[in-house]
Amino acid sequence: MSCLCPSKLLDLLEGLAAIPPLGPMLPSGLPARLSAMQTHLSPVPRLGAQAGLQAQAQAALLARVSALAALHAAVQAAFGLKLSSGLSARAQAGLQASLAAQVGSLNASAPALGMHQPALGRLLSPLAALMPLLGLLQSLLASGLDLRQPGALPLLQARLQASAQASAQAHAKASAQASALGALMASMGLKADARGAAQLTTAMQAAASMSESLPAITAPAQGLSLLAALMAVLAALRSLLQVDLLAPAGPTRLRLALDGLPLAGLAELQLPVAVRAQASAAATAQAAAQAAAQAQLSLPLEAVARMDLQAAAQLTSALQLRAHAPQLLRPAGSCGGPCPVARVQGPGAVGLQASTAHSIT
Repeated sequence: MSCLCPSKLLDLLEGLAAIPPLGPMLPSGLPARLSAMQTHLSPVPRLGAQAGLQAQAQAALLARVSALAALHAAVQAAFGLKLSSGLSARAQAGLQASLAAQVGSLNASAPALGMHQPALGRLLSPLAALMPLLGLLQSLLASGLDLRQPGALPLLQARLQASAQASAQAHAKASAQASALGALMASMGLKADARGAAQLTTAMQAAASMSESLPAITAPAQGLSLLAALMAVLAALRSLLQVDLLAPAGPTRLRLALDGLPLAGLAELQLPVAVRAQASAAATAQAAAQAAAQAQLSLPLEAVARMDLQAAAQLTSALQLRAHAPQLLRPAGSCGGPCPVARVQGPGAVGLQASTAHSIT
């Protein structure tokens, strides 16, 4: 079994704190424009006024499903387990032992996280403005379009225009998947029907039991969240721009990579005019879908009333940090100090390794 090594985490925090101030990365107003472009290219139907009122009425359920969806994705990415599928006793014991190890190693790093929290915030602030650009680059690369290639901007403009024509039809077909609740369920691979409701109940009960049985996370929630978000940005920079911000001259290489993108041309692209009729059509369909989903999912709301949302969010951040910073993982007992894993490692932990497709070692 492996855990987040406190000494390696301290080295990472000190390395991040040593990065000089970055300053603004993009021209003013461009991040918002890039977000609008991505919305046009991958439209996500929004709740209309009527559906919005229904969502407000079941805010407690939506908050829990949202927290559950994030935790579900983090557990699946880290261990290959789906909370919605139900876990065997052996897998449950292994998951509990592994998560307890992560919590123990994080708690051992609580002082370092607290001390470096201001530096993490200062570093993340300018980098957060890059997320719309990185998101757009990722979606375009997935569709075969590289903005660094000649002729990319005219192709992007054509796609934006084509998306405007298709968006009305896409919104008119809004179904349960378009509701806030249905969209969260879809992110977990569940349908907004009776079977999906039962699977969601199973996942919620598993998450509630898991959060109750784990040790309390004493690492500062904000510091943990900042670090997880920052490592996600750094991973995206390495993947999309081939820039390691922690390497020597990392900030300079980031500037050069950004200079190689047609930022001025992106700012001049014409965004399609929104089609107002689609909002009205979507609102009607979404209101009915939201009402149906709410009726089907009234039981899960009771099933997870005890779930600690803050603990779920902290655990999700811990698992996301594990995913985006694999260099922090070390075998149990190899750090040279008291090992939090050694206190929880047992037969269950070995069972989890044998029962999942993704090894946690």
